[in-house]
Amino acid sequence: ESPPKQELDSGQDHYVTMPVPIRYLYLFSGPISTLACVFVVYTFIRFRALRRNSGSLVFIIAIADLFLCFHYTMSAILNFAYDNKIVKDSFNCQLTGFIGAVSLFTAIIYNLCLSHHINHVINNPYDDLNRKQRFYHALCGALILGYSIAI
Repeated sequence: ESPPKQELDSGQDHYVTMPVPIRYLYLFSGPISTLACVFVVYTFIRFRALRRNSGSLVFIIAIADLFLCFHYTMSAILNFAYDNKIVKDSFNCQLTGFIGAVSLFTAIIYNLCLSHHINHVINNPYDDLNRKQRFYHALCGALILGYSIAI
């Protein structure tokens, strides 16, 4: 026999809550991290020499981190704006959650590829690196697309 279902207590389970210190941490560290990501993206675009070897992997990681910083900053702003009472199923919550999940997954997958790439370059310095990077981008793109559809 299963226990009876409990009623929601005063509707608090409908809200996404964030502790105040975390809100301030997200609010202040998000823009600082955003500036660092913009710097990486700018230097990648501006200086051709940085595009060689593993530069495209670092570029994609910076773009994913930029979206993740946007997610953290928007989460803090929305929590302040709605007085820590964001409805779980609201459009804002769903959108920022989707952006956060996909960008975090992208950053993790590309960091794994970058780690493998660095290990491969150390062990096989004369291998064709361009072909390997195309494989990384194809693999990561397929995984990210599948993950985006799944969530």
